[in-house]
Amino acid sequence: GHAIMVSTSACYNSNCSGSSSRSFSVSDTQGNTYACTPNGPFGFTGVALNTCATLNSAAAADTVTCSCSGGTCYYLQCYVSEWFGLASSNVYDADGSNTGTGTSASISTSSPTTNATDLVYSYATSFTNNGSPGTGYQLVNTGSGGNIDEAKSVNSTGTQTATWTFSPSQTWFSDVVAFKAAGGGGSSPPPPTLMLQGVGDD
Repeated sequence: GHAIMVSTSACYNSNCSGSSSRSFSVSDTQGNTYACTPNGPFGFTGVALNTCATLNSAAAADTVTCSCSGGTCYYLQCYVSEWFGLASSNVYDADGSNTGTGTSASISTSSPTTNATDLVYSYATSFTNNGSPGTGYQLVNTGSGGNIDEAKSVNSTGTQTATWTFSPSQTWFSDVVAFKAAGGGGSSPPPPTLMLQGVGDD
């Protein structure tokens, strides 16, 4: 089967400011169960975000719904991609998050990965323009309002870092998630392959 990966983000108020928290959940018309990153959701000043995934989804038409709870959610975003070649269980290897202001962003996993063959995925949101993927990363989705995601395959363990560039300088929020590839621990399994992608917002 295929894996469906979903990143969500929302603001706490119409100004995307203040301190609070939000939780996210994902469902789809196939009835798949989604598990989110072990350390998420990631909360920042004004914004919360998280990445979730379901494994072994059937190859059939599907509609994904992202939900936000814990308070009113503004500008809810839902970024969906379908992948072939991820592990069929225990897919999360490591994750992390970061925020900053400037023309470049760097987000590292909070712990080193333990699986040699991973898909490193990052979702970023900002208040103005979309960012550009970092070196070696493939653009997955791009939407309105400064939201974007990227991914790349790696073949070694260690702390994994995603990068972005922005123009002009802006405040950004991002996570990075290392997903185990199928056949992890093998010599050279094929890298995960992006099959489909889509964007929704509220």
